[in-house]
Amino acid sequence: MTNYKNEFFPNDITIFRESIMTNCINLKNNISYNLNEIFYIDRCGRKQISHTIKELINNKKEIKGLYAFKNQKNKIFYIGISQSIICRIKQHFYSKYINQASLVFLMALEEYTNKIDKSYIGERKNFPFEDYRPQIQDQLIETTQIIIQPIEDNFELYYSEILYSCYYKPYWNTFETH
Repeated sequence: MTNYKNEFFPNDITIFRESIMTNCINLKNNISYNLNEIFYIDRCGRKQISHTIKELINNKKEIKGLYAFKNQKNKIFYIGISQSIICRIKQHFYSKYINQASLVFLMALEEYTNKIDKSYIGERKNFPFEDYRPQIQDQLIETTQIIIQPIEDNFELYYSEILYSCYYKPYWNTFETH
């Protein structure tokens, strides 16, 4: 059976779930990269995709799938999915916009709350993001390892994010938008 986009529903969800769970458990064993292994700065100061990542994505410009961020203690603290992972990672680490650097925004909110001992109640667009963004992004760039797991099937992709998040319990994941 298919939906209106002609996408197939899995016939046996049990087998499907078991295969995703196996990939999930093995996620921490996947190769991880620091940001300098994913991007390099060219002569004009632009961020370019490194040759290491180009080999991973078979010289395409993008890759669809799941990505995870882990800290220096090998603990996964954020899991995300994207139709274009390389672009999404770039947004997390380099964007100056709240809606693109959503992880940084969450971290800034927590830092703000801890600093003044009060939750921010204003509109998102009025949050003093620039007061926090540069330091948080610099810290992430220095300390974060990135795992990239290509996943082409949309059903598997969305199911994986939820299953992986439940398994690893990453501190910064929420399900408000899902």
